[in-house]
Amino acid sequence: QAELKTLNSEVLRGEKKLANPGFVKKAPAEVVEKEREKLADWQQKRQRVEARLAELEA
Repeated sequence: QAELKTLNSEVLRGEKKLANPGFVKKAPAEVVEKEREKLADWQQKRQRVEARLAELEA
């Protein structure tokens, strides 16, 4: 569950960053794309951890 907490924090951080119009507008396109990729990666990891936790609780 600690891992899930960390993943949730990372996902939230990435979502906030990408929701910031100033960041998206001013940052180089490569940086924005890299942030999007990182966010997608964190979201996938979070889904896997949630699935594992659900299996353990079942």
